[in-house]
Amino acid sequence: MNKISHAHNPQSKTRKPHVKRYVGAIPSAVPDSSPRPFQRVTARRLQVAKSGAALSESGLHNKKDLPQNVLRVSRPVKLLEFLCESFPERSRKSIKALIELKQIMIREQFVTWFNYQLEPGMDVIVLKKNTSQNRTLRKMNLLFEDDHLIVIEKSAGLLSVASEKGNDETAFSILKSAMKRKRRNEEVHVVHRLDRDTSGVMMFAKSKEIQQKLQDNWDAMVTKRIYYAVVEGCVKDLKGEIVSSLKEDKSLKVYSSNTPGDGQKAITRYRVLKSSPRYTLLEVELKTGRKNQIRVHLQDIGHSIAGDKKYGATTNPLHRLALHAGILEFTHPATGKRMRFETPIPAILESVFRQGELRDGLKEINRQRGLAEPTPV
Repeated sequence: MNKISHAHNPQSKTRKPHVKRYVGAIPSAVPDSSPRPFQRVTARRLQVAKSGAALSESGLHNKKDLPQNVLRVSRPVKLLEFLCESFPERSRKSIKALIELKQIMIREQFVTWFNYQLEPGMDVIVLKKNTSQNRTLRKMNLLFEDDHLIVIEKSAGLLSVASEKGNDETAFSILKSAMKRKRRNEEVHVVHRLDRDTSGVMMFAKSKEIQQKLQDNWDAMVTKRIYYAVVEGCVKDLKGEIVSSLKEDKSLKVYSSNTPGDGQKAITRYRVLKSSPRYTLLEVELKTGRKNQIRVHLQDIGHSIAGDKKYGATTNPLHRLALHAGILEFTHPATGKRMRFETPIPAILESVFRQGELRDGLKEINRQRGLAEPTPV
């Protein structure tokens, strides 16, 4: 196995921090189709869960109870175009809002992708009632909830928890408000965080005891964390591993130390999914969970995440950090069951590539994982 040392040092342009990059037979992070002794949540089940959660929260247990229009599709067409043709009296902006606020259902699923491909014979259900639950939880999707945990898919731009300087809306505050509206005395506790501009899967605890158990045993209980990132430049090695010691400077910026062992050891594995001369789509697996680990390590190998100005990016094609937390796998702290939550690679990550170049790749990747068409986050 070859070892290549190279990284970024914020203190000097000539010295290199101690970063070991392994190129060779790194095990693939993409799950295979073999049977597994844990709960796998596919896109189909996720969407059904989302639908059931939204209907249940609104106090309606049957989607037929919702006031609705049912539109029959007669020709192949994209969802947004179809709705604009069906409601010529409405503005394009208001129709986009219907989609974003989960008022469109197709095949028992809420659909939030403007370019969802419709085929003849499909029924498109347009929900007329915009429930308070849809408005309040529009920045996240509820993936799972039991007596101990809540698992969500957070949108980019939403804080996980409040910062010291502001009172912005957060995933934590939205969940707390939802509990209060339902007149439930259940608690919500932060277990881990995602950066504001990072979308994806994260979980909260419903008791201090569960929160403490997860945080005290994080490395043992959380068995897999997979992210998807669009980075600047064409990554030449198809897979690799980055190892360094991470430290934080006085300005709270994390960097890889020049001295081996000086700081917290961090390990990141990556695999190229698609590339072009300007950008590369990576699947990234965290073997350790340090602050800003992925962002620092990808800068270390000379491929900053698009939109990440703090860590060296010079472009921002998506007007957000091009990073999505796609898979979270862990042992349930109360039941001991293996839990796995995964979401499709966001369609927005394909927009930096040439038209048609990445979409087939995304479909193939999601097909191998048993997931549905990618959705925007």
